[in-house]
Amino acid sequence: MIDTLNPWLITALVFALTHWLARWKGMSRLAAATKMPVTAALIFWSLSDGDWSGGKIWIGAGLCFSLVGDVLLLLPRRFFLAGLVSFLLAHTGYIAGFILPFPVVHPILFALSALIGTGIYFYLQNLNQALQTRKQGKRLFQTIILYSLVLCLMTLAACQTMLRTDWPPAASLFAASGGILFLLSDGLLGYNRFVHALPGGRTFEMMTYHLALTCIVAAAIIRW
Repeated sequence: MIDTLNPWLITALVFALTHWLARWKGMSRLAAATKMPVTAALIFWSLSDGDWSGGKIWIGAGLCFSLVGDVLLLLPRRFFLAGLVSFLLAHTGYIAGFILPFPVVHPILFALSALIGTGIYFYLQNLNQALQTRKQGKRLFQTIILYSLVLCLMTLAACQTMLRTDWPPAASLFAASGGILFLLSDGLLGYNRFVHALPGGRTFEMMTYHLALTCIVAAAIIRW
């Protein structure tokens, strides 16, 4: 069960709410100062009920790479690619945690992969057009294609936990929610940064990101 009064969870939520408000109000310094503590507090929350053992070690590795990605995305734009690679490694960790010791194969997953793949295809089309005029846009787009593939696999891996007998229903619901929220968050990030800045888009991308991480940690705590 989830201890909703866990001090690390409360700390993460307080920093997250502060960060969202700072983003919404355009308080860039406060937003930067409260970004990393959210992920750090979630890491400590994941450790508060025991060490990273079993499949949980992969989730822990993913959280650590997410924290590194948070730092890199706060730096100048030239570090964006490095941040993307860090989050790619984070998703690799989440995938391992969700599918080990073996993935589930089910017709529902094929239908879901077709749905996600179609959406990503049209999304990447818009992104490619926006990046054509940018310096090193082609190289960045190639990396984004790879990242999008891994992100989609992570979302599918998270959703397939709902078909597994070794995952409690609550854990699989949190995992699937985390995967879908991550897909939405990264979609918003790419669109806001490269295509068109949506009203409040920077706030919503962080809200979905923090909620995604929270759901993933909750799933790991329940599962292991």
